[in-house]
Amino acid sequence: MKARYELINMNLTLSNVTLRNSVDSYVLFKASDENNNEVTIKLSHQQADFLEAEFTDLNLRR
Repeated sequence: MKARYELINMNLTLSNVTLRNSVDSYVLFKASDENNNEVTIKLSHQQADFLEAEFTDLNLRR
């Protein structure tokens, strides 16, 4: 399934991180705005590492 959302003026946080070697390990990524709109994404640690690298690369280009 693919979905595309346009998020404007969102605050990004890692709201919950479980241990990597836990059986059901995951990273919870949350985006919210001042109107209490919220998107929560459950990521594997691999996906979170990839996302972190993408953000790092983006920040370096700015």
